[in-house]
Amino acid sequence: MHDDAPGVRLRSRNVGADLVLVPTQWLSVGDTDAAGTTWTEDDMAGLVRDGDRGYVVEGFYLEHKGRTAPDTRFDGAGHGGGVLAWHFDATPGQVVFDWSNGAQNDSERLQMDVLEWDRNDDTQDLQLWRSYSEPEDHLAAAATGITSGARRPDVSLGPIASTTFSGLVPPGFTYDHPFTVGPEAAGRRMVAGVTGVGDCTIQLLRNGQPATSVGDSAGMGARDEVAVARATPGDWIARVGDFTACGAYSGDIAFPTEAGFTTSRGADTWSSWTQQPTGWAFTNVGAEIGDAITLDVLQLADEIDVSPGFVSSIAPVLAGRTNALVVPVFSNGGVPPGLVSVVVRDDDGAVVAATTVSLDSYERVDVPFTFSPAAPAPPDSSSRSRSSTVSRRRPRTTCSARRCAWVPPTPRCSWSTTTVRPTARPRSPAR
Repeated sequence: MHDDAPGVRLRSRNVGADLVLVPTQWLSVGDTDAAGTTWTEDDMAGLVRDGDRGYVVEGFYLEHKGRTAPDTRFDGAGHGGGVLAWHFDATPGQVVFDWSNGAQNDSERLQMDVLEWDRNDDTQDLQLWRSYSEPEDHLAAAATGITSGARRPDVSLGPIASTTFSGLVPPGFTYDHPFTVGPEAAGRRMVAGVTGVGDCTIQLLRNGQPATSVGDSAGMGARDEVAVARATPGDWIARVGDFTACGAYSGDIAFPTEAGFTTSRGADTWSSWTQQPTGWAFTNVGAEIGDAITLDVLQLADEIDVSPGFVSSIAPVLAGRTNALVVPVFSNGGVPPGLVSVVVRDDDGAVVAATTVSLDSYERVDVPFTFSPAAPAPPDSSSRSRSSTVSRRRPRTTCSARRCAWVPPTPRCSWSTTTVRPTARPRSPAR
């Protein structure tokens, strides 16, 4: 898919196995990439050929993983249902022919990576080894969805001293090197590498449990690496193993100095190749009905596009008191919308909060506000067994910007969306 496609209908893979590929980067045999690597015929093995554009080396796959389809032999035991978005990222050397594959060794450049929507919570739990799957990894009943504007700003990261180790591993054995990650490295990308006389393996463990796969993408005398997207402070182990006559080896634990780009943040449509937004948006996702779900696949690089996210709170929301809440507002297009008015209303239409924020292209701004639900009615003194009812009036949001008039059917959280109106520039016409 190369152009806008509103109203894409995806059938569950139980009945139709619909699969959409949205490519973002292409190469042909003999091309040299930005890292100076010339791609060979072997590097292209298994990649999709996209006509004259070449082989797709990066893009997004979309499928419907449904639990309500008539036949659920594939998805019946899954954690939730909805649109499952994948980021595909091929790098040289990931496809090999000696019964090994380094496609998933680097958590920052996974060849196939689930874009965990999680209501735009800015965390990719699978890459960070925090969970194996969650129902909200799937995209369903959402006005914003996954866009280039869903990404939070990156932070520049300074140098941290590396840790070195060395040893000798007998054939068929492993050797553990304990090390400690300090608080200054919290959240940083951590890379472990080893080079031996022969062919070694390397793996990182946290609290005795694997934090990476076993890295063995190199050959005799070559360096093997694994990486963790976000390190957590505490005790770790670098486990060196023998693949083929590893013998004497030396290695290190490093925290690379980076400009801040990382793929382990929230689900977005930025490119790992260019470290820039692609402008693609997988949005206006409807509810899962039977064996199908619909969504819009839009290219917004030349558009003004503003949409709200879900209202959330850090602490539990309690009736009869003032609660601190926040709603994210997204600029999903490549044209800055300028000033945007944000209005939050409750179920009766009363204004809960109103403010104005300034948005650039591809930007996310969290708008804080307070909300005081009505206190519960006092218990009826005539009956001790009668229970009181707590009023759960909710902040309700509507939207007049492009696409934002859509209201999610059967929303899955306690809140709906927000009024978001760009005022500095005219709205782009709806498709």
